Amino acid sequence: MATGTLVSIGSSSSSSGGSLTPSQLAVSGLASGMNWQNTVTQLANAERAPETQWQNEQSTIAQQNASYATIKNDLITLQNDAKTLMAPAFFNSVIASSSTATVASANAAAGTPNGNYSFNISQLATAAQNLGTSGMSQPLVPDGIPADVTIGTAGFSSAVTAGTFTVNGAQVTISASDSLQQVFDNIAAATKNTVTASYDSATDGIKLTSASGAITLGSATDTSNFLQIARLYNNGTGNLASASALGHAKLTATLANAGLNTTISDGGSGSGAFSINGVTINYNAGTDSLQDVLNNINNSAAGRRRNC
Repeated sequence: MATGTLVSIGSSSSSSGGSLTPSQLAVSGLASGMNWQNTVTQLANAERAPETQWQNEQSTIAQQNASYATIKNDLITLQNDAKTLMAPAFFNSVIASSSTATVASANAAAGTPNGNYSFNISQLATAAQNLGTSGMSQPLVPDGIPADVTIGTAGFSSAVTAGTFTVNGAQVTISASDSLQQVFDNIAAATKNTVTASYDSATDGIKLTSASGAITLGSATDTSNFLQIARLYNNGTGNLASASALGHAKLTATLANAGLNTTISDGGSGSGAFSINGVTINYNAGTDSLQDVLNNINNSAAGRRRNC
């Protein structure tokens, strides 16, 4: 006769003093030896497997969508940048900045060549000023004949540096001994006569003309500042002109050779004089420069005296 296992089931209150939970009553594999709880768990997990896989695929698709959105935004940015680079005006645009914004501000016209420009401020303006009238200097070409003006001695606002400058991609060589007419001829030769230059006595400026399209000035390889000194800037057309009159008085030349519209004389004695606020300022037209006279005024008591 086979032996078995005796299981006594009595009142739950008699053994524990309270009710038993279903998990306490469950005895896995009691009769069959089969762990049915693990089997049920595995069957449930197997039934949920498609849902779990779908959730994982959803997460992957969401990550892919986010990546595609990033790529889309990057392509839009690239497209906009490409459009900007295709615009001719982009390459002519320049930005100017001042190293001391509280003292001076700066703006640059389209097409201005890159560079650094220094300004020496010798004295700040005071509350009282007496400005001279305009037209104190001679025109750049006093007799209207460019061949009579030498670049090294011309009345430009600053000295023209020897070297090269660029017109329509062609390099033009300039030296201090060249006449203004020679510079005009060199521009025509370098551009194969597609660009011609001339002097306009009415505006005291230089004109560049092309019948074959817009003129392009300047290059990063330029070594001469002629275009800047001549105040010639790109404007997208075939007609360019100096932005303002070119003739300027020379601060360091003697008064007799300063390029003034009215020549200053001391009567030939070297003992010229004038008075400011009752203070006499002496000068010698043959040896003193405009800068010397300005220094004499600034160093005198004229600015500290007051008339009663």
